[in-house]
Amino acid sequence: MSKNTGRIVRWAVTVAIALAVGIPMVNARQNPVAPLQPADTVQAPAQKPAPVVIKVSAKKYEYDPATITVEKGKPVRLEITATDRNHGFEIKDLKLKVNLEKGKMQPLEFTPGTVGEFEIKCSDFCGLGHGGMKAKLVVTAPKL
Repeated sequence: MSKNTGRIVRWAVTVAIALAVGIPMVNARQNPVAPLQPADTVQAPAQKPAPVVIKVSAKKYEYDPATITVEKGKPVRLEITATDRNHGFEIKDLKLKVNLEKGKMQPLEFTPGTVGEFEIKCSDFCGLGHGGMKAKLVVTAPKL
């Protein structure tokens, strides 16, 4: 290696180090970072509340329970199981619908936004009593 090659390599390394250190420092002066706050003043992100879990069974032209009562604004998780054959579970006014396979639990999660009574009915033809396979969802006003 000649004298000039060694000088050029040292110069290139020096410039590279200066750029690597100098550019972030210039950028830091132009865009200062906000100071850290003490831990007691930092707010954690709001956690989504755990849903109210309600187990529902579908069998022989009925749902159990026949009336499901929930509170407006509180997340709900229905764990629905068809015990005798395939069924459906539909709350048309809330645009909720799920197909139920015999023996498999099917979750249905939602947060009711309207107070009232809503018809639940089977959405998968299940025999002669299919038209009478109904239940009711009652959504109450939030408790204060």
